[in-house]
Amino acid sequence: MSKRYSYERLVHWGECDPAGIIFFPNYARWMVEGLNAFLLDLGFDPHGGLSGTSIGGLPAVRSTFEYSAPAYLHARVVHAIEVRSLGTKSLTFAHTISHGENILAKAEDVRVWVEFEPGGKIQSRAIPERLRTLLTPYLAVPEPTN
Repeated sequence: MSKRYSYERLVHWGECDPAGIIFFPNYARWMVEGLNAFLLDLGFDPHGGLSGTSIGGLPAVRSTFEYSAPAYLHARVVHAIEVRSLGTKSLTFAHTISHGENILAKAEDVRVWVEFEPGGKIQSRAIPERLRTLLTPYLAVPEPTN
């Protein structure tokens, strides 16, 4: 079984609409913040220097969301992240946000490893081996099919 990174967060007033229900774009913000926290907790700064003057990053190339139930003001929700796929240059993260036993939202986030070249050009590159090693324990194991 693969590992999942998870953390708890409180739904704040500024994240809600007048009815006290989370305003849906905040799920996307949480996805980005959670992924950044996950990588930093692994000891990898996704926007830090690599070697010399080379700087890399993980821009999103596709994100999909599915909303199942609302999150309400002051609810404590859990954001869980696992690695769905780990390719040569791209990787996919699966996000689940839940409250108790209820899944509130699911998202899939496809990222590509890039490095910034002189002159500001962005070029996709192979995922650094160190990052690949750190993420491998979180790679989802496919469910067996019958």
